[in-house]
Amino acid sequence: MPYLDHSAQVLLVLFLPGLVFGLFAMWMSYRTRIRGIDALRSYADRGQEPPAALLDTFRPGLPAPPRRQTRGEALSQAAFGVVMSAGAAGFAWWSQLHGGGPIMLGAILGAIVFAGIAVAMLVTAITARA
Repeated sequence: MPYLDHSAQVLLVLFLPGLVFGLFAMWMSYRTRIRGIDALRSYADRGQEPPAALLDTFRPGLPAPPRRQTRGEALSQAAFGVVMSAGAAGFAWWSQLHGGGPIMLGAILGAIVFAGIAVAMLVTAITARA
């Protein structure tokens, strides 16, 4: 494999995982809609009226009802913040070994931001319902 220059490595390390996460989120949204349609189909096959809450999920423009985040959801987001912060810190360290520059400063800033997200989500987890 030929040597990749610094900017190509940055693209691979930062943007490729973002692309994969985005595609995964789109797939999960698609699956959720398909499951909702399957639920509507099952009610139609039985000749029953679906619940209003199920129908509301298909009406555009209606906001989702607000709800408090559970402890598990907050801990999941805190874990994401820790992993991303560690990854950004590792990338900053790697970048420093190869000359530093503005990419290293961006990685340090990213590590600080993700660490802040992790701390905020840990506080949320402490105060959240089980």
